[in-house]
Amino acid sequence: MESSQALVVWDEEYSVGIPEVDEQHRGLFELVNRVYEAAVHHASSAEVREIVDALEHYTVLHFADEERYMLHARYPDFPSHKAKHDDFVARVRVEKQRLQAGFPLELDIVNFLSDWLVSHILRADRDFGEYERQLHADVRRSRAGFFARFFGGAGAHTQQATQQKGFGGWLKRVFSAEPVPQVQHNTRMQGPATMINPATRPALPHTTTAAPHATNISPEDAIDLTRAVELLMRWKAQFRSAIEEGREAELDPAVVGRSELSALGIWIANEARQRFASHPAYADVQMWHAELHRQATELILMLRAGQRDKVMEHGLDGGPYALAGIKLRRDLTRLFTPPKV
Repeated sequence: MESSQALVVWDEEYSVGIPEVDEQHRGLFELVNRVYEAAVHHASSAEVREIVDALEHYTVLHFADEERYMLHARYPDFPSHKAKHDDFVARVRVEKQRLQAGFPLELDIVNFLSDWLVSHILRADRDFGEYERQLHADVRRSRAGFFARFFGGAGAHTQQATQQKGFGGWLKRVFSAEPVPQVQHNTRMQGPATMINPATRPALPHTTTAAPHATNISPEDAIDLTRAVELLMRWKAQFRSAIEEGREAELDPAVVGRSELSALGIWIANEARQRFASHPAYADVQMWHAELHRQATELILMLRAGQRDKVMEHGLDGGPYALAGIKLRRDLTRLFTPPKV
């Protein structure tokens, strides 16, 4: 099967700060992309089953490794995190059963897999990564204080000597603080990394002060499927973060409701119109994008009416808002998918 455009692309913004986990996440990205290729190239049933089997096997091993890290660190959110893992594996196994029964691999399933993976890494896994970093930072501070007291202020000298000698193992972890990536305000607001040059990334207007600039998307950054999907995922991640962090007052319904102001909306109205106006999926992309923003506005109004619990329990991950996101993702994929011969 020839290589196709990747549906999800690894970027360091996805890093959780644990090298082994990051490496396994890269492997999951590769497998999800292989599933996507199988779907768009109409691979044989045997080939599809082989890829999905590999995804199931790799996922089970990866989740087991992640869960061992969490148990070792006594992560307080472990039960909830493990439940998410179990739900995902169950979904993959349901798809395996469908394939074994002779049903075709649907793009909706591929979209679910990639959406879940990106969302889970950006939220649940990065939350654990932050907990792990803080845990190690606390240990380092505690041990540094012990050595400073024990050696009468020689802690800094001991740290320098240890680094110069290149000691490994636990001594290196005690004395040499691991570099922490620079994070901007509201880390989870960063969302999935787009492949657009950071200097030309379009702003995502959630507040009354944000303004779209079509010129932010330069010719060399022409949107492909990966970029279009990541613009969508970034917008959704920012919207979710604003709600989860209690910053819904920053969300102006009049702005959020105007889908043409978002970076994806600018692309749909300009470049996509030129490239795909005659494509049957283009009208569907327009419709579901507008519906996504309309439903986002409804969620804001629900929050202002005091229905936060309802929004948090069902609004973001279920109901019309979630459905619009799924349909939009599906139809974006249709725009870039070669027609079946």
